[in-house]
Amino acid sequence: GRMAVWNLMELASFGDIISLYKFCFVERSERRDVTAQAVKPLLFPAKTLRNAAAHNSCLLHGLRDRLSAPVGAIAKTLRDEYGYDAEEVAGTKRVPVVHDLSAMLICYDRIVEAQGIRCEKAGEMRLLRTRLTRHIDYFSKQPEVVASITFAAKLLEGFADSLEGRMRS
Repeated sequence: GRMAVWNLMELASFGDIISLYKFCFVERSERRDVTAQAVKPLLFPAKTLRNAAAHNSCLLHGLRDRLSAPVGAIAKTLRDEYGYDAEEVAGTKRVPVVHDLSAMLICYDRIVEAQGIRCEKAGEMRLLRTRLTRHIDYFSKQPEVVASITFAAKLLEGFADSLEGRMRS
């Protein structure tokens, strides 16, 4: 029998899917796909966040960590294309969880075109934002953690607006 593409998606690792995406849309493509080129540097950070979530890692543990070399395209995209404050982006771009969340949200916004799915996920992002900030006061003596959670919440709200076709103000 013939396999459907979703059978591969169920069997392959996320890294294998990224390799297939890069091969089909970046390396093998005869035309320069702007979306594929823009998403390419974001795939590894998105994979890192996906793996942490899939393996039940506590993402709170990484809110005080710092990356030595964040992907510059993420901060630039947040500032230039989505209108986030440069100072706020600079203050949180080295936080692994925020960095990887940003990459994942940018990838999703650029790749997923179906409006129904975008609106559904926007609602889920707003629910996550609410859960994320519900007890932020627990971290009142840890300003780095509060800043990271606050910016992650802004990202979720802003990208929810973007997915629904609304612009950030």
